Amino acid sequence: GGVMFVDISVPRNVHPDCSGVNRAVCYNVDDLKAVVQRNTSKRKREMLDAEVILREEQNKFRLWQHSLGAIPTITRLQEKAEALRQEEMVKAAKKLTALSERDLDVVEKVTKGIVAKLLHGPMNHLRQQTQGDATRAAILQVQQAFQLEH
Repeated sequence: GGVMFVDISVPRNVHPDCSGVNRAVCYNVDDLKAVVQRNTSKRKREMLDAEVILREEQNKFRLWQHSLGAIPTITRLQEKAEALRQEEMVKAAKKLTALSERDLDVVEKVTKGIVAKLLHGPMNHLRQQTQGDATRAAILQVQQAFQLEH
């Protein structure tokens, strides 16, 4: 190791030539100010980065918040689609008496898959609205298109 001198006095008590002595290191108030300045600059850059992240997350939160208004319509849409699917399954079951339980399970899964794929577009449309007015308009469009009660 060596010797470290930290001179924080004004005027200085340690002569600058001490740095030239073998295995001696000298720091003064100006050196400390430079370290503080570097750290302050780094913190300012990090604050700017943090602000960008916060704005992005705030926007995501607002989008999510706007999408909440569509949840009752999405629920009614899913319920109506499932009721229609079940009605058609009951009608078809009379004609599908030759099918095994396993085959009926396959038909059940296929019809659920078709319903899910058909509803995916309208539900995404409702969830992706970014403004309150756009969300309300999208809700009304879906309600009218699928004849959902308000």
